[in-house]
Amino acid sequence: MLSIVEKALLVKFYYKNSESAIAALRAYRYMKGMRDSKGPITSSALKKMMKKFEATGSLASRQRSGRPSTAAAVARTVEQTVQSMSALLHMGSAVLEKF
Repeated sequence: MLSIVEKALLVKFYYKNSESAIAALRAYRYMKGMRDSKGPITSSALKKMMKKFEATGSLASRQRSGRPSTAAAVARTVEQTVQSMSALLHMGSAVLEKF
C-alpha cells in the first residue's frame, strides 16, 4: 500500500514524463533504488489512480461503506456502564445471601 507521499511522487513523475505511466514507474523505481522491474504498483493501477486524481483532486482513499468504527469515548462509556451494572448485581446478590 502506497502512502500519500509516495502517491504524490508518482503523480509528479507521471506529469514530468509526458503522462506516461511506464516512464513514471521507471523514474520512481530508479529514485527508490529498486533494481527489479516489480514496483509498488502496476502501470494500469497508476493510470487508474491518475484518473481518480484528475476527477477528485485527491490522492486519499475515500471512505468505505459498512459499519463505522466505534469511537474510543463510546467504548469507554459502555465499559463503565457494564462495570457499574456488574457491581450493582454483585451487591444485590450479597444482600440476598444475608437473608
